[in-house]
Amino acid sequence: MGKHKPSRSKLIIELSVGVLPIFAVTLVVFVMILYRGMMSSFLKSKQDSMVEEINETYNMIFIINYDWFWDEADKDPELIKSEITEEEAEAHGLYVDSIFGEDYDGIAPEGYEEKTTEWFYSLQDDLVRNYYLKDAYEYLKCDIDYCFMNNDYSTIFVIDPRDSHSGYVYYSRSYDNDGPSELGDHAEFDIDEHPNVNKMLAAESPEPVFERSVGFPDDMPTYIVYKPVIVDNQVRAVVGIGYNWVDFFKDVLTMVIGLALALFWGLGICFVQVFLLVYLRAVRPAENMQKCVREYTMTKDGSSLVANMSNLHSSNEFGSLSRDISNLAKEIEHYTSEIVTMTEERQKAASELEMAKNIQEGQLPSSFPAFPERDDFDIYASMTPAKEVGGDFYDFFLIDDDHLALVMADVSGKGIPAALFMMMSKILIHNYAMIGLSPHEVIERTNASICENNPSKMFVTVWFGILEISTGKIVACNAGHEYPVIKQPDGRFELFKDKHGFVVGGIENKKYKEYEFTLEKGGILFVYTDGVPEATDSNTQLYGTDRLIEAMNRERFTSCEHLLNTVHEDVDAFVGEAPQFDDLTMMAIKLNVTEEKSNEGKN
Repeated sequence: MGKHKPSRSKLIIELSVGVLPIFAVTLVVFVMILYRGMMSSFLKSKQDSMVEEINETYNMIFIINYDWFWDEADKDPELIKSEITEEEAEAHGLYVDSIFGEDYDGIAPEGYEEKTTEWFYSLQDDLVRNYYLKDAYEYLKCDIDYCFMNNDYSTIFVIDPRDSHSGYVYYSRSYDNDGPSELGDHAEFDIDEHPNVNKMLAAESPEPVFERSVGFPDDMPTYIVYKPVIVDNQVRAVVGIGYNWVDFFKDVLTMVIGLALALFWGLGICFVQVFLLVYLRAVRPAENMQKCVREYTMTKDGSSLVANMSNLHSSNEFGSLSRDISNLAKEIEHYTSEIVTMTEERQKAASELEMAKNIQEGQLPSSFPAFPERDDFDIYASMTPAKEVGGDFYDFFLIDDDHLALVMADVSGKGIPAALFMMMSKILIHNYAMIGLSPHEVIERTNASICENNPSKMFVTVWFGILEISTGKIVACNAGHEYPVIKQPDGRFELFKDKHGFVVGGIENKKYKEYEFTLEKGGILFVYTDGVPEATDSNTQLYGTDRLIEAMNRERFTSCEHLLNTVHEDVDAFVGEAPQFDDLTMMAIKLNVTEEKSNEGKN
């Protein structure tokens, strides 16, 4: 056996391949959840602060009552933006400086709270009206500029969002534009692209609304809060302040990246500790045990394995495993020793079984032609045991020159016991036949001898007949055996249902009957054991006597050997791959028509 190449840290590699993707996915999912959570929390907090800011801005811008301003500002914005000369102002008792608001400090000018809508429309002079409209607009711009300069807004505006006014601008400031938008300008504001503003207009509610906008008031993404300007229960304009969304994103992303890096380092340290622990407490002990086991597979030295395993000091499952491997090695040595002993015993038993098989085969006539000097009959027999030795047996022997004894028997059981019982039965039948007893007397004597000492209660079925060769007369006795098959000259093989007696060895002092029939010259007698009709295929179907007779009548046979080989082949073809469950034993004898008898027939 070749040496194994060490494969170090495969477990670490497998853990890395399995865990690192999970670690990466977990980190990504965590970052996404963290980003969403922080963005949501950040926006909620920002919205709260933006509500305060929009309310403060609104109160700052509209500290003066402008209700009379909106309608007039929509009519002729260019008139409001036109200049009024000092002469014109002084001629009407007005002060030109007030419309510039250079010293405006966020406090409403004295008397402006009294300038109601009714007051404004009571003015008869157009120049005076224009003066106050221009003055109010300048205060509006100053308030917006003041809020814009004193806060970190990216944009602030007052527009009319209604679809009929197409984003009419009153005033706006933005860091991303070149300058402020003046009264009368139109912003790119499509109300259908601002659903939250649209809902606010429909509800005519004073509550602020929020939206993330791209393309308004400029191309940069902006997070905007809107607060409506309601005049006579109608939304006439909205005040909006906005922050650059990119700044929001950067702030949140900076926090997320910081937390993600902290999480990465924390989890990374945890994973390194886990991998180190796995290596020290699992991989290294496993490698050492693997080394010890491989040495054992080469040396088969159990004591060395036990000693090496005892050096693996570990209090976890690997320590228990090392002790179990040591115990296993001891058990393997013990069982190896037992297996060696059992193998030797089996080899001895196999040798003895082979010897028994040879002895059994030696007891059966196996040399053919059996009587080469005789041409008045042809005989052939065969036995194929299901195990090394079988319980079937056949026999044939000359009692005298004109009488041939024929035996076909089947012992209950298989193996050595059946073989011993078979040999005893064969010897008894042979001895009783040779002293001149008739077939029924031979069977009765054999039955009596077996029953005298049969503690295992074994039995044997026997067909025994004595053939008078010159006449073809057969006197036979059937002790529970299969029906013989007979073919007369120019006839077909047919099952001969003879008289059956009880099996030999079953009942003491049992009486048996014999019968006789004549086998004509040229006729064939075929006897067999139940292993032939009870041969079973893979579908548990039996071969049966019908198939047997059909196979025997399928062709003309030149000899008894030819007949037995044909039957054997047909049985094998039927059984197929199914195992053989019983001994397969057959014998056939044919009375030949001798030349002398043939010549007599001619004369």
